[in-house]
Amino acid sequence: MHVNTTAGTPFVVPGAGHAGDPDLILHSAVCRAHGVAVTGPPPADVFGAVDRGRILAAMIAELAAPSLQQAAVYAVLNACRASRFAAEDRLGSKLEGGEWFLRRHGPNPVVGAALTAQRHGRHAPFTRTGLVGVIRDARAFVTTVREELLAAQRTG
Repeated sequence: MHVNTTAGTPFVVPGAGHAGDPDLILHSAVCRAHGVAVTGPPPADVFGAVDRGRILAAMIAELAAPSLQQAAVYAVLNACRASRFAAEDRLGSKLEGGEWFLRRHGPNPVVGAALTAQRHGRHAPFTRTGLVGVIRDARAFVTTVREELLAAQRTG
């Protein structure tokens, strides 16, 4: 069963009779790595290990589909956390991914602006070039990271 409680768009999808949701691969991997059991067995006993190749494939697919006009901040930070996974096999939050990216690669205006927007809840255009520039900058960044993930997938 897939339950989403996002404000404005909550939904419940029973598993039987429905196509799988590719996001659930990533959700399961994150729950196994970072979940906390309030009651019952630990997450590693509930969520099976997910193969690195399946995680990379899900991340690659996710980076191919973002609606950058509505979610440039999300797309950029999601690409950062995917880059971190490809490099270190570590899953984390969008903020952790963005901070890791800057530590590893040095200053990047697109990532820096996305981190600022995420921290302060401002998802408006975050470059001086306006919305078209934001979409172009975010798309270029996400495309570059996606190509890196594809290379990582090929090398295993």
